[in-house]
Amino acid sequence: MSKIKVILITLIGLFLLGCTTAENPGKVLSNRCGAGAFWSNIHFRCLNVKGKKIKKYKKRDTQSRCGVACLSAKDKMERESRNAPMMGKWIGDHWYERHSHSFRLRQLNGSNSFETASAENKSIALILNNWGLGQTNENTLETYTDNSSVEMKNQYIEISYTFNLSETTGDSMTLTLGAGIPSGEMKVTTSTNTVYRSSTVSGVGYFAVLGIELWIFELLAGYRVSSVEYEEFESSSASDLEDTYKVTGSQSMVGLGLTF
Repeated sequence: MSKIKVILITLIGLFLLGCTTAENPGKVLSNRCGAGAFWSNIHFRCLNVKGKKIKKYKKRDTQSRCGVACLSAKDKMERESRNAPMMGKWIGDHWYERHSHSFRLRQLNGSNSFETASAENKSIALILNNWGLGQTNENTLETYTDNSSVEMKNQYIEISYTFNLSETTGDSMTLTLGAGIPSGEMKVTTSTNTVYRSSTVSGVGYFAVLGIELWIFELLAGYRVSSVEYEEFESSSASDLEDTYKVTGSQSMVGLGLTF
């Protein structure tokens, strides 16, 4: 017997072993697969032979009548996608699917004002796979009784992580925790109108944001705390300052987000 015939017989035997039923493992379905089947544009699905008429099984019967070997790559991908867990919710008669790798875009604003001071911040963040990267711009101004003032403009580059609270609370809620490192400038104006500036800053800002999902939108409410310290103040009209200014403050924030 030639080598070619041995190879062909071996391949046919392996194909027949793969096409067995779940109810009778090991039994060859000669009238359904193997010799009665052929490889054409059917993606290796099993065939039912009745006389000269060849009938392709319905898609939903393929898995129950044939082994995994008889499924095409497309069938396997469809089966895995059906078995994969989905995240989402019903809105009316429609199911809105959301996967764990959803993309979020957020913007939050906050402001506080007192008799002699005011502060505001604006934040934007991009979140993918629960990890987020964002930026917050924070401006503060404080005046004193002797007409001196301190103005500060900070910018934070922030990293965050978002927790899904739906399994805990039963609602579509998220909690985001994050922190950032500041950069910026502080301007000190004395009662004699001498201006000192510094861009040497150290400190940290951290925040927490609670989100409630409504379809593709998020309602956001958060709270942030920042603590920064400036030093090495310079002036063009006077000697440099050796003093340091440390500012600590907190603000509430509200905003809106989009999820994709």
